[in-house]
Amino acid sequence: MTAPFLRCLGVDPYYFSLMDGVILPARFCEGLPPSLAVAYRHSLDRLRAGDYPGARDILVGLEQAAGGADIGLCAATLASLHAASGELDAAWAEAERALIRAPSCAEYRHLAGVLALRARIPALAATHFQQAVQLDPSLGAAWTAWALLLTLDGQWAAAEAPARRALALGCELGPHLIRYGLLFSTLLQGHPIASPFLLPPMGPLPEAALGRVLASLPAIQGDWPAPDAAPLIFVACDGRYLTEHALTLLLSLDASTANEPNQAVQVHLHLFNPEADGLRQLAAVAATLDRVVISRSFETVALGRFGSGPVYYSCARFCRFQQCLRATGRTGVLLDADCLFRRAPSHLPGWSDTAFDVGLVEKPEAPPWEQVLACGLLVAPSPAGRAFLERVAFFVGQNLIARKGLWFMDQIALFLAYRSLSSEARFHVWDERGLDVGHGEDAVIWTVGARKNQAGCYQNYKAALLGKGRFQDGMT
Repeated sequence: MTAPFLRCLGVDPYYFSLMDGVILPARFCEGLPPSLAVAYRHSLDRLRAGDYPGARDILVGLEQAAGGADIGLCAATLASLHAASGELDAAWAEAERALIRAPSCAEYRHLAGVLALRARIPALAATHFQQAVQLDPSLGAAWTAWALLLTLDGQWAAAEAPARRALALGCELGPHLIRYGLLFSTLLQGHPIASPFLLPPMGPLPEAALGRVLASLPAIQGDWPAPDAAPLIFVACDGRYLTEHALTLLLSLDASTANEPNQAVQVHLHLFNPEADGLRQLAAVAATLDRVVISRSFETVALGRFGSGPVYYSCARFCRFQQCLRATGRTGVLLDADCLFRRAPSHLPGWSDTAFDVGLVEKPEAPPWEQVLACGLLVAPSPAGRAFLERVAFFVGQNLIARKGLWFMDQIALFLAYRSLSSEARFHVWDERGLDVGHGEDAVIWTVGARKNQAGCYQNYKAALLGKGRFQDGMT
């Protein structure tokens, strides 16, 4: 097989760990006979759905039908599938089979390097990446992966040459700079690779600076909740996430407080470009809730002005969260719309005390752009809590305005604020009993990664909440 069939293997070496899966584009099967191309596209559909056994069966059958050089294609795809499943030994066996079939294929060499990097064998990964760029100097993905490897090893200066080579080949190193650590060689090491972001000023943030940033974002309609001593939950999402996820979050919160009848929980929904049908479904759900009080605000966003919708929604919510807490003077908990409550929020550390300024979810073993997760954040109305949230809002806001919004920018903002205020603010790191992606029984909140619709206890709980039958007016 030749390079055009295999460009999908140009994923970054942290793709599997970041996305916890693999989505291969349909153009991977260009040049295959029509019947085999149809089968291959069907295997991609199964991969997207998380049906790895189904995808594997199709690929094995496809390999038997294809024969010849196409065996390498199937082996490479099976290697990606096994890697996405966490089966590194099986992935490596398939990658070796692909290399045996086509030892001079730069894409297969790159895939082998990806797997070696995933297995934390940097010397072997470096060998494969170097061989890949020697075989095909135009393979930007391999140049970029090599730059990542050098960066992770702390070789900032050595990483610059392959990074610039990838840029010269037209690779989109804007988002890749985040994933590859090159961004952090700029932000934290002072290396002269251009940062894709505008950086906040050092020291205290001038209040007028944040005000100018917020005034440049779209106007807000609706009302913030009333000032109160009681904490609130803040959720921001677009119309699709409202109907697919946020409504179930509301149901889970109501169910989790069933044994605390005297506790009404305030939830503020901030909606981006809401649609009439979604608002109708929200009203239907709200009418069934006994212990949840809902307030809402919304904004109409011309997305071409700020970049892609998902990046804007994920980042601008921190600006709106800051404005909400400033207006109400409350402790606030920002959550992803796809979170589900398993226990009442009163069990969440920091909900009803002032022992710390900021509660967050940290993964210290992860790359810096994933060390502080954006799935949940508690901010107290203390000076240090306000300073933390203001820095996050300023960082994401000024970059959205400058059209520099990129994936993971929200978590980068959290990481930088956490780092810069580590000696001034009282931080509390939630463990899995607070927010748990592993869906343990003792957790207060279940959160979920990329596979939001994969079968399991999260989906079972969500289905049970939707199946209570208290509302039927158009809910799906």
